[in-house]
Amino acid sequence: ALPDQPNTLMAAALYLFPSPQDAVQRRPFLQKALSLLEQQSEPMDAEQWHTQARVHGHLGQSAAAINAYRAALAEDPQRFDLQVLLARMYYLNGMQVEAAETCNSLISKLPFCLDANRILTEILTTSDRAQEADLYHQRVKVIDPYAAHAPANNLLTEQISEDAVTLVRMDWEPGQGAAELDSQPSWASSLGIELDDS
Repeated sequence: ALPDQPNTLMAAALYLFPSPQDAVQRRPFLQKALSLLEQQSEPMDAEQWHTQARVHGHLGQSAAAINAYRAALAEDPQRFDLQVLLARMYYLNGMQVEAAETCNSLISKLPFCLDANRILTEILTTSDRAQEADLYHQRVKVIDPYAAHAPANNLLTEQISEDAVTLVRMDWEPGQGAAELDSQPSWASSLGIELDDS
């Protein structure tokens, strides 16, 4: 018998059948989770709406997933993680205007949100506003150095070789202030940060 907890069912489905080719085997777990969520007598909170959105997404029901993310955000509008997931769902479903609006809202509060910058880079690169993508693309490369080796219209860095990025070893001793280092690190300068001894 399957457990009566939607989160547990979804986690089990994804653990037991992680591959996209396993969608048929995952379906009974996900449908049971969805059924349990829909049968609740109490109003759902943001986390339950989030679970429902994820289940709909795994079932390929993108319109229902978008509605569930919107409901989750109505319950808790300050959940930036849900805003990112909603923006991604919009983007994956070709709703570029909605994705861009959601990303712009996120970036106004979190300028270095990786996913929001990545989505805006991809949207703007493929539109007639490609030059506007530079700012967002630069941020993505600062946050994820592997992105510098990926095309701007496909910033998924999972396919980039591990050897593409190397880090310079920095020798540091506890208590050593920034003034004792050779110079201001370039990463700090790129973020507009001035390091001091304190």
